[in-house]
Amino acid sequence: IKAEFERWLFDDPERAAQLCALYNERFNAFRVRDYDGSHLSAPGLNRKINLRPHQKNAVWRILQSRSTLLHHEVGMGKTLAALVAAMESKRLGLTRKAMIVVPNHITSQWNMSALAAYPGANILAPTPADLSKSKRGEFLSRVATNDWDIIIVPFSSFKLLPVSAETQSDFYQREIDTLFDYLSELKADKSPTRAIKEIEKSIKRFQVKLDNLADMRKDDEKTITWEELGVDMLIVDEFHAYKNLYFSTRMTRIAGLTNSDSQRAFDMFVKFSWTQHNGGKVIGLTGTPVTNTLAEFFTMQRYFQLET
Repeated sequence: IKAEFERWLFDDPERAAQLCALYNERFNAFRVRDYDGSHLSAPGLNRKINLRPHQKNAVWRILQSRSTLLHHEVGMGKTLAALVAAMESKRLGLTRKAMIVVPNHITSQWNMSALAAYPGANILAPTPADLSKSKRGEFLSRVATNDWDIIIVPFSSFKLLPVSAETQSDFYQREIDTLFDYLSELKADKSPTRAIKEIEKSIKRFQVKLDNLADMRKDDEKTITWEELGVDMLIVDEFHAYKNLYFSTRMTRIAGLTNSDSQRAFDMFVKFSWTQHNGGKVIGLTGTPVTNTLAEFFTMQRYFQLET
């Protein structure tokens, strides 16, 4: 019957044309954008280095987009693509200062790769001593007052770069407002008490964080904050390390919805959001953006497609 129906469906040319038009209008109206970077020449790049077509396409996509997740397999040259994108973005006047956040054990490797690719670049790669508590203020001043092409910072030190209390306060308040909306819906739907209590716990947790910001406001007057560094391009290597990001949901105790509250991921999310909101670019590099659950797609979208 199914086979006969399909045969009959397109047997009438007029009906077939009508169905095709309907399908194209409703479902076939979107096309994935193709980024062709074949025209890029990358002035200043070491002449012994030749970019492969997929690397040029990646660079062009980064230049054209406000946020990019570079999901390339291991060994496909994500490092070089990110370095060229940072230098080209500055050369073209799209951004002024790029910060690259990398795992601790490959900080020096990134520094050597950057110098090999762009021998004339103005690169800042701080040592652990530069980011110690006694010298951190000096390092932040160097970042803010100098015209760096690239600043390479290890994971462990990136979280030490403070976000202003005002930015954090705005974020916490948005989360609290969202949770109150969920709470109202749950109570209206007469949802289980357990689900309501989970949301109430989350509200209290954010309220405590909001109350604790009062002390931070005094420190902001003495410290250079993230917003004052002048970084308008944020590139993060091994981005899957930041996937344990808290999110608000009315659904609780569901397999795959692990709602861990990672401070490191939260710090990255706040800096990502602020950078995008203020006209900067954010780029994540990883070979494994999704490893365990479908919920990780949602987390990646929050980082890179927050408005969506």
